[in-house]
Amino acid sequence: MNDAAVHAVAGKRSHYQPIEWCGHSPLRLAEHYWQLGVSRLYVADLDAILHGKVQTNLLVDIANQFPVDELLLDIGWKGACDSQIAAVEKLLQETGKSTCFIAATESARDTDAIDELAKLADPSRVFLSLDLRGGKTVDNTAPESEWIETAIRLNLAGVIVLDIAAVGTGAGPVTADRCRTIANTLGGPISRQSKHQRIYSGGGVRTLADVAALVDAGCHGCLVGTMLHESEVRAT
Repeated sequence: MNDAAVHAVAGKRSHYQPIEWCGHSPLRLAEHYWQLGVSRLYVADLDAILHGKVQTNLLVDIANQFPVDELLLDIGWKGACDSQIAAVEKLLQETGKSTCFIAATESARDTDAIDELAKLADPSRVFLSLDLRGGKTVDNTAPESEWIETAIRLNLAGVIVLDIAAVGTGAGPVTADRCRTIANTLGGPISRQSKHQRIYSGGGVRTLADVAALVDAGCHGCLVGTMLHESEVRAT
C-alpha cells in the first residue's frame, strides 16, 4: 500500500500499518521470504485493489529481483479496462513465466471478467481467488458455485480460498472445510480435465499443524505471512 509493505489484519484495510522491521520495504520483505527458502510469493497490490492504481514498476522489481517458482499477483482485476490491461501486458513483457494473475471475487465485475483475464494472460497463468469474510463469499454478482464452475471451464491454474477476516489474526485454518468441498468438486466428474488445478488457502495460519490441516483438506499450498515474520520481530 503506497509503496510500503503493510501488515494485513482481519481485512480492515484502513487500519493496516507498515511493517517496521523491514523498513516498510516490499523488496526487503520479499528478500526475507526468499532467504527462508520460500519459492512462491503472493502479492496483493492494495493501491490497485482499492483505487485502481497498479504499482506496476514495484511489481516488476519484485518479480525480477526474486525469480521464484510462482509469483501470484492480485491487482484488483475488475475486467477489461485500459489501465489494467496495460499493467498486465507490461508485467507479461517484463517479468518471467512464473508470474500469474489473480481474478478475485471481491474485485471482478462478474465471472466474465475471468474469461477476459484468461484470454489476456493465458488460463495457465490465472487463479480464481474465492474471497470470504467470516465464511461468506465476498461478491454480489454470482453464486459461489458459478465462480468455481468458471474456473473449471477455463481450466485455470487453480483456486485460492482466502477468508479475509482471518488474515493476520492467528485464528487457525478456518477455510479447511471449504477447501475440502472445493477439492472434491475439482476432482469430481465435472472436472476430469482439470485435475492439475491447485488449491491454495490461508488466513490465520499459526503452526505446521495448521498447514497439515489444510493439506489434509486438499490444499497444494498455504498462504502464510504473519507466522514468517515472528523471528524478525523477536530480533528487533
